[in-house]
Amino acid sequence: MSFREDQLRTPWPHAIPITEDIDGYSEVVQQLLKPDSPDAVEISVPFPDEYLRAHALEVVPPLRGYYDSGTSPDGWQKISSISLHGKGTERAWVNVIQAPSDHVFLEFWKKDIDKGNSSYLICHIGEELPDRFEQFMDSAQTWFKRGYSNENSNQWVSGPSISFRGTSLCESWLSLAKTPRGPVRIIIGRKDLKGNTRTWSVPYRKGDLSRLAALRHPVKQVFSETG
Repeated sequence: MSFREDQLRTPWPHAIPITEDIDGYSEVVQQLLKPDSPDAVEISVPFPDEYLRAHALEVVPPLRGYYDSGTSPDGWQKISSISLHGKGTERAWVNVIQAPSDHVFLEFWKKDIDKGNSSYLICHIGEELPDRFEQFMDSAQTWFKRGYSNENSNQWVSGPSISFRGTSLCESWLSLAKTPRGPVRIIIGRKDLKGNTRTWSVPYRKGDLSRLAALRHPVKQVFSETG
């Protein structure tokens, strides 16, 4: 059987309508295939205070941009601050800050002033912290006197530790530890219910414990004013 081109019939060009996308379908089918865009709806989801204290403040420091003035438009206040001994271009400091809800936090900061890199960790504390820190200081002095800080070991040598009250969603602590063949470090840690842990640490310098201990007084004062 041979093909004869003269027997091929084509319709007049305008006999076939030009269609695009979903043209030609019934209105009901068109709505199913390409429904109208829904109107934008704004939804406000309030986060529980426990969540904010445990997680949200890790992302944005509550006093960012207002550390010099000491008070943010939202009502956060810087109560006190101490500097830890730095080395070279490294700087470290601790802030005591108070939320509008009267909750009290410690902010731990370190920064390389040349590179501009900074690290930050915030911990919620309770009114029992000053008394617990007294016990921590006694344990730390004993640890140093016994020479644990001078051990030349390939392993970490754990030192004294103090636990902050934290929240029902996480726990936090401060501890001293001798690094493998390295210096003693001040370590701050936070751990949530899922086991996720964040740490912040700086090398310990002589006198840092006394500087940290000085935070007991403003902490006691702020709790006595809000108690």
